[in-house]
Amino acid sequence: TMTYVFMAPVIISSLSPPVASSSLLRSKLMGNMCTYFKYQEILETPDDELMKLVGQRSMVAVLMPHGVISYGGICSACYPLRDETLMPNFPTAVASVVMQLPILKHVMGVFGLLNASKKSLTKHMQQGKSFVLYTGGIAELFLCSKTEEKLFLKNRKGFIKLALRNNADVTPTLLFGNTEVLDVLKNDFLQKLSRSAQVTMTWFWGLWGLPVPLPKQIVYVRGRPLGLPHIEEPTDEDVDKWHTKFCLEVQRLFETHKADTDYNHKTLTII
Repeated sequence: TMTYVFMAPVIISSLSPPVASSSLLRSKLMGNMCTYFKYQEILETPDDELMKLVGQRSMVAVLMPHGVISYGGICSACYPLRDETLMPNFPTAVASVVMQLPILKHVMGVFGLLNASKKSLTKHMQQGKSFVLYTGGIAELFLCSKTEEKLFLKNRKGFIKLALRNNADVTPTLLFGNTEVLDVLKNDFLQKLSRSAQVTMTWFWGLWGLPVPLPKQIVYVRGRPLGLPHIEEPTDEDVDKWHTKFCLEVQRLFETHKADTDYNHKTLTII
């Protein structure tokens, strides 16, 4: 009997879809997370302006780096000063395995989830809808250090091609401190295992050697939309051109705003 009691939440979670909850994101409990991380925002594109752009075409908010857990992304969703109409328009694209894992899919589901498959994202863009995308993913998790942010972006061009093809624009966003609040055990085997499983498969720790994040500053820096044109059949040259512009804009954001954070000592490398 006790087995059924313990298994019931897993079974129910397995059979039911994740549900977004803007009311939970706006709760005082979630808002306290922003206080804990001394969370701040620098918006070159304010919320109201972004909402106007979203009303005109699909927008891909590209966030980086991811970190073990993207507390920067979580804080941006529950930030008390956030335009409450913004978040429902920006579900987060995640690996299909996350959409299937019991419990986890419901914990993450409060933010609104979207399958990150090419087919799913294409359909979403063609409907003029927007979303959040972490381009670095699992690969990026094992790269950053205390003195350097490494973005796994150099050969990640698929999102640019999809955006060009489906009349979407992209907005780069940096999460300063996202890789600082938890340390991670890094080795090649764990990296390959994590990438294969599409979820984090390593030990991580913060306060007291436990998986409790450190109360370090997180700063969310949103840039300007890149201004992508609509090209139904983009060539490799088209994709390379706009991908290069995106990378340069990411570097500009980092160098322009890092002095306004606790991480002015860090450098940025795109690999």
